[in-house]
Amino acid sequence: MGIANSVQLTYQEAMKTRSTQGGIPLGTRGVTPDGRVFRYAKNGATALVAGLVVSPPAYGLQAVLQTSDGSGSLVAGTTVRTSENVIELCGSFSTAGFLANAYQGGWLLVGATWDVAAPMALKIKSHTAGTAGGTSFSDDAPTYVTLEDGVFPTADINTSMGFCFVPCPYNGVLVAPANAVPLLPHLGVPITAVPVSYYFWLQTWGPCMVRMAEVCTSGLTLGRNVIWSFTAATTGCYVCGSSNLTNAQNEQPLGTVLSPGAAGGYTVVDLRLMP
Repeated sequence: MGIANSVQLTYQEAMKTRSTQGGIPLGTRGVTPDGRVFRYAKNGATALVAGLVVSPPAYGLQAVLQTSDGSGSLVAGTTVRTSENVIELCGSFSTAGFLANAYQGGWLLVGATWDVAAPMALKIKSHTAGTAGGTSFSDDAPTYVTLEDGVFPTADINTSMGFCFVPCPYNGVLVAPANAVPLLPHLGVPITAVPVSYYFWLQTWGPCMVRMAEVCTSGLTLGRNVIWSFTAATTGCYVCGSSNLTNAQNEQPLGTVLSPGAAGGYTVVDLRLMP
């Protein structure tokens, strides 16, 4: 039995890039005839090359709304009925401001201040911009969040609950940063070059060509675990060995070597990131 919400990809389609989204939701699961698994993603501000691991964007992973309006548009205690899928938020964002639709495809968390009996993660279809820095929204300039079709709050929303914006991890991906303790999860590997801001299919599971670090202290032994570079992001992956044991314990595992050979260059890894 197939997994729900998957699309069947031809080998040619899996390697295509698009300048427009084409009506495919970000994060959609795609499968090629040989069983390799992909997720639909949008590239960020830097062109991608095939074989380098990517992560979610490195901008603030959440923007918390302080719900004291001050302008009288929505006062504490006001509720939004569960029949409405457009939520009006007034207040000030304690972290960074954001552009319209920066969190499109992500989630609006209700109850971010842990003071709500019915916390909700509501899928965002679109939203207007948000302003940072403690400046309250005026009556005529709130942030409007439109939820996906058919998505409604499961309980009345009180404006004193606290809110949190969480981005879609597949919106604006970038080459994974190099760090012995990763700051961002690894999502997958592009199998073709991807221009800036283009949409593409990101491989997450199955045999995949990946870039290996030019200096690899353990040869590409068949079956060895593979981790992302902990020295420089553009060098590629490392094979786990005794010389990088600490890094191997900290790094998110990517998969195992399928194609033995000399260190450096490209090899085939059996990815195990998202089935």
